[in-house]
Amino acid sequence: MECWEGLEDPGHGKLLKLLTLEGAIVTTDVLNCQRAIAEQIVEQKGDYALALKAN
Repeated sequence: MECWEGLEDPGHGKLLKLLTLEGAIVTTDVLNCQRAIAEQIVEQKGDYALALKAN
């Protein structure tokens, strides 16, 4: 996925591309709970756990 417009820190997408995620579980906090990040993790054959909370 190349579209990172609107994300608070588009550098995370570039960092994920450098990692081998197959078989890994990627965890993140609310800062990185973005659809584009979750989609990229799945495209790279990884799994994710995103932490959310109600305000």
